[in-house]
Amino acid sequence: MGSEKIKEAVGPGVDFDHPAAVHPIILDHETAKVDWRGRTKAAIVGFATSSRDLAPFNDPDYVIIALNQLYRHIPRADAWFEIHMNWNEHVVEGTDHLGWLKSAPIPIYMTERVPGIPNAVRYPKELIEQTFQYKFTSSVAYMVALAILEGFKEIAIYGIDLVVGDEYFYQKSCVEFLIGYACAKDIIVRLPKQSALCKGSHWYGYELEPDTGPLKLSVLQARIQELQKRRRELLNEVYVMDGAINEAGRWHEYIELTLRGADLEHLSAKP
Repeated sequence: MGSEKIKEAVGPGVDFDHPAAVHPIILDHETAKVDWRGRTKAAIVGFATSSRDLAPFNDPDYVIIALNQLYRHIPRADAWFEIHMNWNEHVVEGTDHLGWLKSAPIPIYMTERVPGIPNAVRYPKELIEQTFQYKFTSSVAYMVALAILEGFKEIAIYGIDLVVGDEYFYQKSCVEFLIGYACAKDIIVRLPKQSALCKGSHWYGYELEPDTGPLKLSVLQARIQELQKRRRELLNEVYVMDGAINEAGRWHEYIELTLRGADLEHLSAKP
């Protein structure tokens, strides 16, 4: 089904009639075999506005691969990722995510094929696991890994920083590992200068830490370590006080019972 039906469900966004569209052919839904019509470059696009709109949407050399409900914000996509067991539980209010997935005429990679979504493709997790021997921590990792196995000669990554929030913090290293893996395979990896991936502040040992004023990272780190040490010391004092309180309480109970005439001779020892 074409773009018009999709726009009725979720509003303007991805145009499947885009002049640069690939129109890939799904050869096997279960083994994730797809014909990319001879294209050898893949652009993986995420939500981060720092570089999302810089993706090569109008470049006919690229396959555009996106995820989740990003279809509301980008003009073109040739493959989609919805790698969540609970894919239909957390959707933007007022949108028809299922309707979009049903209508999208492109490969939609999912954990399992879903009845009613004709272009759902089962993500080849077993092959990925065998190849990389690494537990992936984000949809982006699955996207990069598949692009590597699909044999793309170039992988560009836009709209993906993975720096804000605890969830993204543990996802970032996995994606950077796969970027390194791709480079080792002589795959060209392109990152916009706005991206926070694979970035460092300075050459350790050759350059000094950038001067950011009184709130340097090294100063803050030292302060945190100092506070953590003091916290441990105070906790130890609390534990000692708790023990002293418990001991005094037992003596208090023993003496109180004695004053009341209780026979405590059967006790093997005093508190």
